[in-house]
Amino acid sequence: METMKVKLPTFECLRCSHKWHPEKEEKPKVCAYCKSPYYESVSMRGNSPQKDRHDRECKAPQCQNGH
Repeated sequence: METMKVKLPTFECLRCSHKWHPEKEEKPKVCAYCKSPYYESVSMRGNSPQKDRHDRECKAPQCQNGH
């Protein structure tokens, strides 16, 4: 019996920064972690986990001054 390998794409939620592989080959409707249907767009409120993580972890000189 031959095994077939199927390569599924990796999706990333721009709201909670979660990365996942979908269970099906079709595009997911919501984030697998936070369940947001808007996982492909950044939050307009400015409280994005990605921005918070960047602010904490960035060591670039231009970032040390709070952008």
